[in-house]
Amino acid sequence: MLLVDGMTQEVGKYKDTKTYLPQVKEQLKSMQKVVDDILYLNHCGEDIQCISVDIEGVLEEILQAYRVQIEEKRLCCFQIGEGKVVQSDEELLKKLLDNLISNAVSHTEEDGEIKVELVGTVLKIYNRKAHIDEELLPHICEPFVSSTDKRGRGLGLYVVSYYCNVLGIQFQIENVKDGVMATLTFS
Repeated sequence: MLLVDGMTQEVGKYKDTKTYLPQVKEQLKSMQKVVDDILYLNHCGEDIQCISVDIEGVLEEILQAYRVQIEEKRLCCFQIGEGKVVQSDEELLKKLLDNLISNAVSHTEEDGEIKVELVGTVLKIYNRKAHIDEELLPHICEPFVSSTDKRGRGLGLYVVSYYCNVLGIQFQIENVKDGVMATLTFS
């Protein structure tokens, strides 16, 4: 709203609407995703439909959706492991994996690395050159808990944790040597 007010009143640098209007649009899209995720949380437990889901295919689709951001940050991004089919609600699984990949892309420094590894029933997403503040780590899956860099709204990992609980997937996130590791263990 501050950016929009500045553009409307043609204050200082905000007169340049061609520069700042796309930024407002991106912020609005980000906020819309957060609102959609929160609204979806209220209904997701009611109509779970477990089917066979190809995790490798879902991951490839999600990584492709983030290809532009990955290339802009010059991230090395690769997937290891064989295709694995699990019984899950495909829509919820896509949403939680999208949140994890989005976090990895967003919180990995330029020239960093994202590795997605699927071994048996364990999926690990490692992002090198990332770190979660130690004091935040125990609370990182609570709503509105976010790092001081303000890249997020503090809902992504809350949504991931919530969906994992609904789907019976074990979820863990931790700092590891030179990065952060998110681990999903399917039953």
